[in-house]
Amino acid sequence: MTFYVCRNRVKWHDESFRSKIGTVLDGTKGDQAEYRAQVAVLPLFFLTRRLITAVSLVWWRDFFFGQVTAQYFCCICMLTFLQVASPLESQSNLRLETFNEAIILGILYLLVCFTHFQPDVNRRNDLGFVYIGVICFFTAEHFGLLSFTTGKNVHALVKTNWQQRKMR
Repeated sequence: MTFYVCRNRVKWHDESFRSKIGTVLDGTKGDQAEYRAQVAVLPLFFLTRRLITAVSLVWWRDFFFGQVTAQYFCCICMLTFLQVASPLESQSNLRLETFNEAIILGILYLLVCFTHFQPDVNRRNDLGFVYIGVICFFTAEHFGLLSFTTGKNVHALVKTNWQQRKMR
């Protein structure tokens, strides 16, 4: 599907194409001609990341550092691409995506501390609590953002409906 979307960049304005495949382009600058190449690369990054994860898990199942290094590489490439190309429509979406990648990078760094790289078992135990705290913060931040955005949309919808009923 990613290759299909990238090959049909000229049809991105077409309403029938958007109704079929439009969710891939949601939140991006796909409508602007100068950003089409960058926007086409974004789904390829997501596809490539999943392929690298699958290949590293299958072929390097006993080589943890290889798996983590592959994920580091994907994370760094995505962070660089987001900051250089800026393919997303709004700055808040760009900041959120950058925050997600930074948290993933931090989680990957913490995972290394659970290996023989950190020989002290008590230190690993302490780092486990830090890891759980980071995951909880990440989850709470996303739930908070989702709740805030949904609440704002519901409030605007209720306000609009209320004003329409008052006008009748």
